[in-house]
Amino acid sequence: MEEVDEWKRRPMEATILQQGIEMERQFGRPYFDEKRGIGKVCDWLPHRGFGYLLCGSPPEKLIFRADDVPADYLDAHGGQVPMEADVEFAIAGTFRGRKRAKDLVFPTSGSFAELGLKPEVIEGAANSLGLDPRENPEAPALLNPAPVQQEAIPYILNGDNIVIAAETGSGKSLAYMLPMVQIVRGMAQARNMDYGLAYRAGCPLALAICPTRELAIQAYKTLKLISHHARCRVRLVHGGSMTWRTQRQEISQVVDILVCTPDRLLKFYNSKDIRLEEVAYIAIDEADFLLTQGFDDLYKILDLVDEDSRHKRQMRYSLITASITKPLWRIFQEDRRFRTLRILESNSLHRPQANCSHTMVLTKGRCKVRMLVQLVQRDLGEESLRRGLTPRQTLVFCNTLSSCKSVGFQLKEKYSHVQEKIGILHKEMQTAERKEVLRKFVDGEYHVVVSTDLAQRGLDLPNCEHVINFDFPLNSIDYLHRAGRTARYGEPGKVTSLVKKGDKYLAKAIERCVQLGKPINELSSDKRDYLRGGALGELMERHPRAAKYLSREERGLPARKPYAGGLR
Repeated sequence: MEEVDEWKRRPMEATILQQGIEMERQFGRPYFDEKRGIGKVCDWLPHRGFGYLLCGSPPEKLIFRADDVPADYLDAHGGQVPMEADVEFAIAGTFRGRKRAKDLVFPTSGSFAELGLKPEVIEGAANSLGLDPRENPEAPALLNPAPVQQEAIPYILNGDNIVIAAETGSGKSLAYMLPMVQIVRGMAQARNMDYGLAYRAGCPLALAICPTRELAIQAYKTLKLISHHARCRVRLVHGGSMTWRTQRQEISQVVDILVCTPDRLLKFYNSKDIRLEEVAYIAIDEADFLLTQGFDDLYKILDLVDEDSRHKRQMRYSLITASITKPLWRIFQEDRRFRTLRILESNSLHRPQANCSHTMVLTKGRCKVRMLVQLVQRDLGEESLRRGLTPRQTLVFCNTLSSCKSVGFQLKEKYSHVQEKIGILHKEMQTAERKEVLRKFVDGEYHVVVSTDLAQRGLDLPNCEHVINFDFPLNSIDYLHRAGRTARYGEPGKVTSLVKKGDKYLAKAIERCVQLGKPINELSSDKRDYLRGGALGELMERHPRAAKYLSREERGLPARKPYAGGLR
């Protein structure tokens, strides 16, 4: 996408940079210093002073120097780097004709047991990942924790209050759920020592608070699988019609972990069905959204816990987020409950996934619905189905409820022969209908789902290969969360955005940040910020290393005059 007309004649910046890298490959000069990735070691040659690792899909072979490997890691492994070891790295130019990886970060623990988790909790982790220990007894021992889990779990088990800030699809959910189940299990066993006199119905030991009912249902299912072997009682309360009586019956029993949305939890507290006097652990999922977007019920719940809980002086907090915004930083500084938080921030925070491609398509006054029909042609078209092409799982985002309904209706009308493969998801649907749409999409019964921002945060959709922004998001954080629905757990993905004239500056800025590997959380949708001298004006300038590879004509300079001959 080009910003002004004269740039249309110039080659793309990514092409210029690639050509420049090829020209200067022998010098090993660094490009894209901020771009990071995750790979596996495939070869270690200490006698030659370097090794190789594989990254991406299809896998690409990168080289790293022996002196880039941390000394403490070599000491712990007898001077060797194990094959298939996970490693996080930054790209730093070339070395010996290959892309070079530097700033290597190796996992410090090889298993969940080394992090301090007990066998029954590890069996629950295997169960939540689809590996039933009853069918495969060796599965728990074969699990390797993700980098964010290696960092977070020891701190939570030690009683620290932490913020887990990592990119989407990095394993944040298990990073707080596994230690929470172990902590609650220990507290439940302590209650058993009192001959059961400490048991009270509707008195949870821990709260897992989620912003939407879809995310709460997903967290409940995961915690239920984890706690099966640990013998913890997990219950769920969330908003929606036809759910009050059923949920009231469930919480009338003994509850260890309560997964909830803020509004429904407050209603049950006001009706005296839930008491907060035993709460000792609070986990807030999507904390940047809950704490900064006007969820007053959450602050009321936190105040009630401070008043009622007998563990208020030893209260533990775990906040989980995929972005840390300035309003969230302000809350950390001003709220006394969060002043002692330890912030665990990923190196890839606020950056789109490296294995995801991003395409910006200017509408230029064309009908967006017709453009959308062309984009989903492979997934729903008769020709594609007749040729046997495998349809992709595509998620289409709209900014408003009316837009979502309209787009969904027009897609079903256009592809009437496969309208049972198209789903719609928005807030006016009943809870059971929303659960059914998500279930069919995860199971592959729906090829395309048109949704509002209801599905942009936290949902785990492992088979989603394509995200389409029919309406461009209003800010870069929303774009980051929408893009996080695809390319999860190392799988490739694609994001396509339909860009109108009013959105082109933000779209161009996001595209530049993706090309240069920079974070996108500080981007603005205001045109004035990208003008020369503006707060983000430097970002819109051409890359300094790309400019020197342009010809005089591409730079807009006059051609050199031919030599007229003669001696001076």
